[in-house]
Amino acid sequence: MTQGHCAYCDTLIDLGLAESIDHFRPKACGRFPQGAFDWANLFLACATCQRQKGDQDEPALLKPDEAGYSFEAWFTVRAKDGALEPRADLSGADRKRAEATIRVLG
Repeated sequence: MTQGHCAYCDTLIDLGLAESIDHFRPKACGRFPQGAFDWANLFLACATCQRQKGDQDEPALLKPDEAGYSFEAWFTVRAKDGALEPRADLSGADRKRAEATIRVLG
């Protein structure tokens, strides 16, 4: 589905080294046991994103397979320092979702 790229940051993953499967809704502590083996809850993630996200469960977090999702529709990269920020033209609710995603995934 991701053609060997991290579902969160789009980094190409060397599938022989540091691949991991992220549970979008965490299975830790039995909070979402029904999602442990649910394909819709599993995403290929690089080690960096996997560590950063950990067992955080943020309801506003953008899901990588959400209908109509594209990086460019939600985020911009500041040219001066490379920082990621929500697009300026997002609605209030969408801005909060983009901010939550940046906060959780770094």
